[in-house]
Amino acid sequence: MKPFGIVTLIGMLVLIAIAGCQSSTTATATKDNTVQPGVGSQFVFRNMYWDTLGRLTQDFLDTEVVFQAGISYQGRNNVNVVSYIWDSTQREPEYLSYEVNGDLSYYIAIPGTRAGWPTYPIASMEPSIYIQVDTTYIDPITGNEVSSYRQFVFSYLADSTVVEAGQNLDAVQILFRAGNLYSYQNFENYYWIAPAIGYYVRTLSEIGRPYLQNISRTESDLVSYILK
Repeated sequence: MKPFGIVTLIGMLVLIAIAGCQSSTTATATKDNTVQPGVGSQFVFRNMYWDTLGRLTQDFLDTEVVFQAGISYQGRNNVNVVSYIWDSTQREPEYLSYEVNGDLSYYIAIPGTRAGWPTYPIASMEPSIYIQVDTTYIDPITGNEVSSYRQFVFSYLADSTVVEAGQNLDAVQILFRAGNLYSYQNFENYYWIAPAIGYYVRTLSEIGRPYLQNISRTESDLVSYILK
């Protein structure tokens, strides 16, 4: 699941029926002992989009698969590579680092910004700040020096129990916001991560004006999963 909650729009509308959980192992974990899914683990999500009038405009399924597990990548030594089931060549991978303390981090590398590992504080429960941009440059028109700063802030909100994949799952709720030192951008992303699964089980994005691509809200819910 893409970390920002606003994933690439898909034009095909797929009507779905919620399925139950399928698991090859019994998933049990505490927050400081987050399960790390093995190669071949699968997670099926129902993805929904609402327009600025509150109308559901897209409703479709996506399956995400663990292609590699426990590898070393960009300075981290316990990383899983996850992507869509159709992405066998891993053109759109997500790198997830399972930290020693039970936190979960993901790798981000956008051209023109700092690359690194923002962290969901699911075990530490302390606010996590990732500085994506911190630079100054000369405006070519005015000749003035301009400062550019952008940070990601991840905040622990609550331990909760959510109904996903046909069962009650203990999950940690995290709030993600992005902005500068003085204000946040016009969206809030909420993540529910279940330590017993070691993955997202629900995400919710609420977008304010000006709306992105005529979207006011997105939600992804875990429909079923297989842990290996």
